[in-house]
Amino acid sequence: FYVNLPVILLGFLVAGPAVQETPRQKGERVDWLGLAFFTPGMTALVTAIMKGNNWGWGAPATLGTAAAALLLLAGFILVERRVASPIIRFELFRNPTFLACSVVALSLGGFIAVGSFMAPLYLQSVRNEAPYIAGLMLLPISTLVVIVPPLIGRMVDRRGPMKFLPPGQFF
Repeated sequence: FYVNLPVILLGFLVAGPAVQETPRQKGERVDWLGLAFFTPGMTALVTAIMKGNNWGWGAPATLGTAAAALLLLAGFILVERRVASPIIRFELFRNPTFLACSVVALSLGGFIAVGSFMAPLYLQSVRNEAPYIAGLMLLPISTLVVIVPPLIGRMVDRRGPMKFLPPGQFF
């Protein structure tokens, strides 16, 4: 645990002067009603998914929690369409570029989460590699994660995102 503290401290020292505070927009307010629907809705959804296996997928507790999640999240969508300062501006998803970037970001995040969990688990549990060997075997992937994004970012700045999103989903 304490090994990470110097890295975190260094991150704060480097990012502190470089990152500017976003100025408050005039007329923007906290959407308390949307928050009141979204927070318990997502909590119920995650609870139903996480506990469904233990409770049983057809159990009243699972079905009731999932139904509560759906009702609360449907209420959230209705509220967000009517408030002046919504948490999520759903009209943004009508823009094909925004929608494509959102789908890519969501799928990439999912792949990274699954890969960073499953790859070490596979190497250690199935192939019986020592944890440090598994880490060394995954080091090339980590290296690419550090090197490739700035290069692709420069290319996207020059040519636009839509040339890179479709092939980036498959390679």
